[in-house]
Amino acid sequence: MPLYENKFQAEADLVEALISNSNFISNSKIIDNAKKIIDACREAKSERTMLDAFLSEYGLSNNEGVALMCLAESVLRIPDKSTRDLMISEKLSEGNWIDHLNQADSIFVNASTWGLLLAGRMVKPSELSNNNPAKFIGNLISKSGEMPIRNAVLAAMHILSKEFVMGRDFDDVLKSQNLKENLHSFDMLGEAARTQEQAEKYFQSYFDAINSVSDINKDTGNKNGVSIKLSALYPRYETRKIERVKLHLSKKLTALIHEAMDKNVEITIDAEEQDRLSLSIEIIGDILLSDKVKDWEDIGIAVQAYGKRALDVIEWAESLLKKRSSMHIRLVKGAYWDYEIKNSQVSGHKGYSVFTKKAHTDISYLACAEKILSIEGISAKFASHNAHTIAAINEMAK
Repeated sequence: MPLYENKFQAEADLVEALISNSNFISNSKIIDNAKKIIDACREAKSERTMLDAFLSEYGLSNNEGVALMCLAESVLRIPDKSTRDLMISEKLSEGNWIDHLNQADSIFVNASTWGLLLAGRMVKPSELSNNNPAKFIGNLISKSGEMPIRNAVLAAMHILSKEFVMGRDFDDVLKSQNLKENLHSFDMLGEAARTQEQAEKYFQSYFDAINSVSDINKDTGNKNGVSIKLSALYPRYETRKIERVKLHLSKKLTALIHEAMDKNVEITIDAEEQDRLSLSIEIIGDILLSDKVKDWEDIGIAVQAYGKRALDVIEWAESLLKKRSSMHIRLVKGAYWDYEIKNSQVSGHKGYSVFTKKAHTDISYLACAEKILSIEGISAKFASHNAHTIAAINEMAK
């Protein structure tokens, strides 16, 4: 089966094949429409969110933007204050903030730049920070009172995180203004379960989420869904323990799906790391073809286009339609790229299981979209912020 054989395909050969079999590369309408989307976004400055304003000034093309993104991704998840302070100190001292003074259209961003500049100078690492981090943090705290820098950074990260995270719980979600206007697939933010206790907690969280989303659906008239991460339901989700994993994980996943069926809540099974793909396919396939689930239409999977086997997964999903009427596929670019690259290097693999260049992932995404749209019985769901990707899919779907 190609799914097992094509994990480390030669990237150049695969990309060449994707391009030669596609119909989207030379379509001038796609390029024209992508430009229109970009121009419309640039002209709608008054509608920009705080995050948009920040990214306009601090993109990922400069050290300052990378430092801020590192903070946004990590600082809220660091549990102890001393490690958090060292992280803030390191990232703020890396930036040349003065280059950004008064360069943005947003007053908020310009004011933030002043704060970053002053904070960066206050926490500039000294020799003491390298030789004695604990004493450095102690001196820093005494120099700045009750650590206003830490509090300010945390407050800023909370503000920016609201652009990515809808709410800490469903009480926050219910306050959102766009529940009626848009469909959502709700996810439990977190990593894979490391202990059985964590797995049980995640299971209960998913179970509660299904019931909460059911209530939201009744209020809004929409069919929102829940995304389930398999590795959150079992702490040893690895191929070496395949029979044990299938036994325990299948029971939990089946219970959640049956609850979703009873409550009329759509389920999407999230994608995992590439090493777990074959195991995921086995478990998902068995459940999708089970007697009670095979006739239920409101279930599907997420496919990561940066994986070299993405098209193979879609073809596998197509093969399931011989025994079930329909399902959905949510196509995404991919969530674990850094991990996948490092894992291949550390493991000494002969190649990479994901594309190493963003442009190649974009090509794969469009090739996958083209394939999904051609399959009768698969409901397509697309997630992207790339203007060219959006324009291409709009053109393909006509």
